[in-house]
Amino acid sequence: MFDSSVVDGTVNGAAQGTALAGGALRKLQTGQTQLYVITIAIGAFAIAICVYLFS
Repeated sequence: MFDSSVVDGTVNGAAQGTALAGGALRKLQTGQTQLYVITIAIGAFAIAICVYLFS
């Protein structure tokens, strides 16, 4: 009873969450390298600003 409801439910829920996240992330993959580079640069800049302001 415990195994079929709790353990299996947890594993199935994790699998479903992974599938949903993969479906959402698939839409973000455009194949445009320039977009990836700009996104990484903006993220690095934001991190640098946060480190500068909060340290």
